Amino acid sequence: MMYGFIVASDTQFEIADGVARELKRRDPSATCVLVSARTFLGIAEYDEKRLSRFDERHIPKRIRASSLRRACAFLASKTGLVGLAKRMSKRPVLDCYDRCLRNANPDVVFMLNDRGYPELDLIKAFQAKGVPVVLLQESIRRDDSFDDLPGLLWNGQGGCDRIYAWGETSLEYYRSAGVPDERIVVVGCPRIDQYVESGMGRRDKSGLRERLRLPLDRPLILIATNPVYRMKLVKKLPWEEYVACIESVIAWAADQGAFVLVKPHLLEKADHARLGLVAHVSSHENAAYAADLPLVDAIAASDAVLIFNSTVALEAALLGKPSGLLATDRYTHGTDYERYGLSVPVNSADSLRAMLANLNHDGLTASARKYVSQDFKSASRIVDDVQAWLSGRKRP
Repeated sequence: MMYGFIVASDTQFEIADGVARELKRRDPSATCVLVSARTFLGIAEYDEKRLSRFDERHIPKRIRASSLRRACAFLASKTGLVGLAKRMSKRPVLDCYDRCLRNANPDVVFMLNDRGYPELDLIKAFQAKGVPVVLLQESIRRDDSFDDLPGLLWNGQGGCDRIYAWGETSLEYYRSAGVPDERIVVVGCPRIDQYVESGMGRRDKSGLRERLRLPLDRPLILIATNPVYRMKLVKKLPWEEYVACIESVIAWAADQGAFVLVKPHLLEKADHARLGLVAHVSSHENAAYAADLPLVDAIAASDAVLIFNSTVALEAALLGKPSGLLATDRYTHGTDYERYGLSVPVNSADSLRAMLANLNHDGLTASARKYVSQDFKSASRIVDDVQAWLSGRKRP
């Protein structure tokens, strides 16, 4: 059996890796092929052990037409896809996918995104030759709260044959996106399973803080940021207000004797350095900027986590840490975290104080389970279902 995985980010890679690991565990002769045109990391920054689970893979360091064509030549003899949209030949990334998949004949293709290009064209092209395509859910943010851009579908609307969803709230979302129930299977998330298993080994908060050289004698608040100032939202948070919000939290924390750790999203590191946020945060006595600290360590060491609209709210809850949503009155989040009690709004010194006074936040686990089925068997359920489903299909 040949399984194709098309990924475009670290998060997507971690989910694909969980499924590939289970496929190879069951059948070492299975062929797992990884294709990516990600631009912000080089192959050296991937975990080589994880990469080794893919029999064939390529992750180019830069998006350039010539380098991508050379990099994806390893699949040139295995394809059969022809005639993707003519516009693809004018765009280096799309041209790369066209070339690297022209003769492939996988038994199934796993997508991590179905709402844009090139994935949308590839779904149609694979299906046209009888190759089923399934979607592995990537995030719990909801596209039904985002701005509708011309030609951009919601997640789930790209026409995949099957969708592997995280939990109850995702089932509700995909229904709202018009996906029939028979195409949705609730399974959990392999990346979240691995994350929680890793986090459970970091329960000694004091020891972790000591190792990371973080304060031991006061509450620690983690701000896990993400680039909401340039996301496709109905109402963005301008950069100036984004910075002002972080500055306000540091000031509120100082008044309450707390320490703030700011951890940027990977895609923000360059913005923060270029626009001076790194130096600004580091200039405060009660704050530190931690770009390279693993997220699971940062959450495990903290008492509470503040976010803008990222999935970190779920990751915090699964490690027993309450989370607060920043700037809830100033931009469109695209989340439903408040609705299910996963997060509370933190827009003032008083709301931060109330959050710190209730660190043993009741209902965190129950709220988290509405978002993700958490029994550490998601990869197994995905493989069980996809193999049973494939065996019942008649392929042309």
